[in-house]
Amino acid sequence: MRKRLITLTILILLVLSACGFMPATPTPLPTPTPTLAPNELIKAYGTKPYLSPKLTLAVETSITITWTQSSKGLFAIWFIYDSETNLPNPALHRTLVENTTQPSQGSKTYLIPAGDWLLQVEQANGPWSVVVTKTK
Repeated sequence: MRKRLITLTILILLVLSACGFMPATPTPLPTPTPTLAPNELIKAYGTKPYLSPKLTLAVETSITITWTQSSKGLFAIWFIYDSETNLPNPALHRTLVENTTQPSQGSKTYLIPAGDWLLQVEQANGPWSVVVTKTK
């Protein structure tokens, strides 16, 4: 008798769920895409590693990368060249912007050759934000 009651209860719950009388599992809201100001090229925030969409610069551009992060643990930001043309200075292919294990904030300015670029937060263990702005 008890087995029939459990089976019947499960069946009723399934029917109610299929008919829409029971709430379905909520769908998580997507992470909002930050709105860019006119001089901003990339704006990102999160709590985990991140790789930006490709940023294409048509000409050599001066940029400033500004960050803040409040966690303890490894935090690393890279600005990465993603074009097929070799750069005259190979050190620019992968530029380490910040590498720390303590909360930090700051900014660094670079003169970046034309091409395709990516911003990568390689390590993150807590809240962070990074903004890449065009300075010239």
